[in-house]
Amino acid sequence: MKRLTNMFFCRSVYRWMWLWFLLLVVGCEKKYELDLSLALSTEEIHLEATEGKTKIMIYADGPWQVAVKEETDWLTLNTKSGSGNGDILFSYSRNFGIARKATLLITKGSEQKELVIIQSGQNAAFRFSKSKYTVTRNPFHITLPIVNDLQSNINRILVEYLYDDETSEKWVTNAALTENGFEFDLLENNYNRTRTVRIYLTVFDAYDKEYTVYADVDQTTTNPTLTQKTTESYLTRRPKMDTVIVRGNVSALFPEFEKTVS
Repeated sequence: MKRLTNMFFCRSVYRWMWLWFLLLVVGCEKKYELDLSLALSTEEIHLEATEGKTKIMIYADGPWQVAVKEETDWLTLNTKSGSGNGDILFSYSRNFGIARKATLLITKGSEQKELVIIQSGQNAAFRFSKSKYTVTRNPFHITLPIVNDLQSNINRILVEYLYDDETSEKWVTNAALTENGFEFDLLENNYNRTRTVRIYLTVFDAYDKEYTVYADVDQTTTNPTLTQKTTESYLTRRPKMDTVIVRGNVSALFPEFEKTVS
């Protein structure tokens, strides 16, 4: 009798243990499903400077959308929406400049996840071709050439000005960074002195490393002059390159010159 009682007790214990185990498993599964309402296989990806493709997995229990947080032209997505578990394939172009970053926003209803994509860069050149330029008093359009491998980073370059007299007019206007360099319009110098501005260009890479270059621009009170060293060239029948040497104070205007042969 005692043996039967012990057997019954053991069976009851085993049944209760099995029931608790089932409840624990079900609870864990429910918690796991809740955690996967919206999740990513990773939250940060590091890419080489070369072009390529890669993908990430999205785990969701409903429809989702994908968007790029920053304006970028080096990253392309194969889809902008999906439903349930799925993947996103994105391609990226070669990076000739400094390390760059983009952020993908994955949204499902009121939930949102971010994926940071960082692409390594190269030892890019970034400087003005000269550290100082002199321009005339006239309201000309000026182009300052830049030694620049940061074409893909142009939109991220910040421009600042330091005038020698901060209380006077800001005489550099309509500035823009282009493939030709740093372009801007001058206001006419009606003051009786040469005035100076220092132009800073700053860009931060994906790791927040700062790159800053600058150039000084002096605007004089003189008018432009340009003279030729010689007025005639003697050419032969054979192909030959000839150089016309000119002198003046308009070097910063060279990209704007009109060149004609008659």
